Amino acid sequence: MRDRVGALGERATVMNVLEAITRLKQACNYCPESGRSAKEGDLVERMAQIAASGQKALVFSQWTDERFGVARVAAGLRAFRPLVYTGAMDSDEREGAVRRFNEDPSRAALVLSLRAGGQGLNLQRASYVVHFDRWWNPAVEDQATDRSHRSGQRYPVTVYEYVCGDTIEERIEQILDDKRALFRRLVDGVSLDLARALTPTEIFGLLGLRAPRRLARGDAAGGTPVERARALLRQTGWTIRSRPEGVRSVVELKAARADELGRRTELWLVGPAGDGTITTSTVEALREALPRGGEATGAVITTEPPTEDVRDAADRLGIEVWRL
Repeated sequence: MRDRVGALGERATVMNVLEAITRLKQACNYCPESGRSAKEGDLVERMAQIAASGQKALVFSQWTDERFGVARVAAGLRAFRPLVYTGAMDSDEREGAVRRFNEDPSRAALVLSLRAGGQGLNLQRASYVVHFDRWWNPAVEDQATDRSHRSGQRYPVTVYEYVCGDTIEERIEQILDDKRALFRRLVDGVSLDLARALTPTEIFGLLGLRAPRRLARGDAAGGTPVERARALLRQTGWTIRSRPEGVRSVVELKAARADELGRRTELWLVGPAGDGTITTSTVEALREALPRGGEATGAVITTEPPTEDVRDAADRLGIEVWRL
């Protein structure tokens, strides 16, 4: 995939990379050559315990086909008499699948396509939810998980999310963890779309490639990391104050917003050094600058993955780390 996209040179587009990522994510579900799946092997073991305890599980996949998606997952779980639910089924078929799952104790699993099964269903008979592959949009995943959180649910709901280590899945997960933390702070319930959440440089970087110059130039459209943070905050309803010229302070931006009850929230932000990184000294200096009494939250901005020392210092001092 890297060679194929790389051979396009300056003609390469973000969509070329996203197509490659889709193929690689599918291979994380099932090997295209052997059909083996580490995820399926683990899930079968878990389902044996779930079924033995008289419980049921919802299993979600973003694909529906017989090689990588719902149909293939259901085939691997045949010992548990699974039912399937996809958008290709008509309304009577979907209603029948839900009814049999809720009423037949021998049907331990319902395998659903994420889009079709994420809305308008009441599946409180399931006390386990499994995301066989990740959509990279937490709002969509949460909506699907909520199918089992309904009136009549008698048990705690346990959620499993599969991510294959040392693969494209893990690389995307690591980047989006930082993005999710940032967006959760800016606005509740935000949905992240891979093509919108990552810059072209980050998307091409998932394959170890440089973004074409015409696309990489777009990364700089938002200016410095602090300027990008200012734009994001303004877009989500924050009032911004920049550090006046001539004032000596580690704090570069102060942002404020009131919620629907009139409660005021303040953010004080510090940008990265010239190489895009931050240090423990930056974190400590910001903590020292914050007013006492919890009147404001501090956040340091970085363009590079923060070191373990920085993360530890931030956790210890209650400072947020945003990667932009």
